[in-house]
Amino acid sequence: MTIIKPRKNSNLIKTEKLLEEIIVEELNNKQIENTLLQDIEIYDVKFETLKMTNVEITNSKLEKNTFTDIRFENCNFSNTSFENSIFIRCEFKNCKMTGCNFIEARLYNVTFTETNLNYANLST
Repeated sequence: MTIIKPRKNSNLIKTEKLLEEIIVEELNNKQIENTLLQDIEIYDVKFETLKMTNVEITNSKLEKNTFTDIRFENCNFSNTSFENSIFIRCEFKNCKMTGCNFIEARLYNVTFTETNLNYANLST
């Protein structure tokens, strides 16, 4: 089986302000770096063509979101819920996802490389 990798876009706009960038329930074509957020809640947002590096979002709820063509590198999402979210062509590289909740999430062409998924819940 061949897994399709995220589409690359060399025209990403660099930002470190994730929450301020979410406008009208969308976030597109951004490179997000060095962001630390805890205990946040984001629902029904479409995230498309992003590169997230050194992003830490812990003890949070990122539920009912759609993530398409995203590369996550060196990110920490420990104890974060992605319940009922959709992941399409996403790549997690060297991430910490201990205790993440993926209940009822749909994952299409998603790879986890050198990623810690201890205690993650992938139930349907």
